[in-house]
Amino acid sequence: DAERLLIRSCATYYEHGEKPSRLLAHQLKRRASSRTISQVKDKSGDLVSDPVSINEIFKRFYCNLYSSESQSVSDEMLAFLQNSVLSTVNKSVSDKLDAPIKIEEILGSINCMQSDFKILAKLLAIRLEGILPQIISQEQNGFIKGRQLFVNTRTLLSTIFSAHSASSPEVIISLDAEKAFDRVEWDYLFAVLMRFGFGERFVSWIRLLYTSPQACVITNSVHSDYFPLGRGTRQGCPLSPLLFALAIEPLSAALRSLSSFHGIIRAGVELK
Repeated sequence: DAERLLIRSCATYYEHGEKPSRLLAHQLKRRASSRTISQVKDKSGDLVSDPVSINEIFKRFYCNLYSSESQSVSDEMLAFLQNSVLSTVNKSVSDKLDAPIKIEEILGSINCMQSDFKILAKLLAIRLEGILPQIISQEQNGFIKGRQLFVNTRTLLSTIFSAHSASSPEVIISLDAEKAFDRVEWDYLFAVLMRFGFGERFVSWIRLLYTSPQACVITNSVHSDYFPLGRGTRQGCPLSPLLFALAIEPLSAALRSLSSFHGIIRAGVELK
């Protein structure tokens, strides 16, 4: 019976798929209803239901989220990066990343992109993804080509359930970076890229992608005014996860090298 109903359902959608119909209108109405924000609470805790006011509340939230908290590259930031134990790209790799963009690369990126920005971002992502496994530590598995995130999960579970001495208490700490992609400071990101040894031309292309970007908020078909973005990596951009992996690597390196921070030892290997 279930199979018969499924087949009938598919037939119904196909029958009405090429022409306006009551079924199609109903589906669109349901979708629009599911995306409607009827009420939100403002900072005072009061409920707001006016569509324009709702849009303004969302706009203020994102304006604050994407406002930079760093006015410039500080001496403390540079000292932190300079003291970080990081792998760097050699001159040969740097020259490849800095090489002029070839028509073949553009054609390879243009097939699935529809704007100059997306073409450049995809092109740079293709160049960068093959380099990251050489300079990003094995502890980072997310967004790195050839690595799988489940490896970290498997390592964690094996650590928890493996035998260990009861005389030495052990603690596992899980940290979550709230709005991680959205809080990447660009000055810090560019400084990290230079610290890894990327060339001036490649970094300038990254800078170009983050030159005076703007955004607006759409809620309930209401468009806000455009506002400037001061930090963050773009959601959905193929380059963003790669840049985030680079941005977070100095923190990972600092934790690994911190002498007062001891990891859990299993089979003679310290896990941090």
